[in-house]
Amino acid sequence: GKFTTEAGSSTVVGDDFVGMSVLGEGNIAVIEALEKAGALIRAEDYGHKYPYDWRTKKPTIFRATAQWFASVEGFRDAALDAVETVKWIPDVGKNRIKSFVESRGDWCISRQRSWG
Repeated sequence: GKFTTEAGSSTVVGDDFVGMSVLGEGNIAVIEALEKAGALIRAEDYGHKYPYDWRTKKPTIFRATAQWFASVEGFRDAALDAVETVKWIPDVGKNRIKSFVESRGDWCISRQRSWG
């Protein structure tokens, strides 16, 4: 993935990161910008497993975005009643969604997925 205008520019650095690879040159540029601003406490390399998309085999890039949440409290009983009216194939799906609805407080209803 690459830095976009939304995630790669600011009033401080302008569009310096836009178009740079998040895991490559962009990573280095961000570290350099933090050093230049006197805002970098520490930078070090360390090995860890990085998540990859199972379909494309490309790295999964995470970014903070605005989210929408629904309180399940307002429709929990109606949702549980609706679960009972569905023919579940396989049957185990019913237990899974029922457990989810019974125990969920807030439900993130926004989606930020890009399918390529």
